[in-house]
Amino acid sequence: MSRIKLIGESEMDVFEKLKERVGCQYISDMANGAFCNSLARVSVRTMELIEYELDSLRALWEYLTGEKMDAIDKAQLIQSLQKDILFY
Repeated sequence: MSRIKLIGESEMDVFEKLKERVGCQYISDMANGAFCNSLARVSVRTMELIEYELDSLRALWEYLTGEKMDAIDKAQLIQSLQKDILFY
């Protein structure tokens, strides 16, 4: 049986998956806690990001860095999340 994807569901999936990998109690810890934010930035580099929607990846970038990233395609954003995020 196929599952119906709810609006915003994939965005929560990427945040929930990253939260579990990092071991934070709350998603908000990844933005507010320096330790969890650093772990999240390292952990996101090894995630299979291709399965997430572009908007979800943009939201993740903004959440972890505090910066918007609008004019970019999915492949470039994945590359930024996996390579450049440590420098923000």
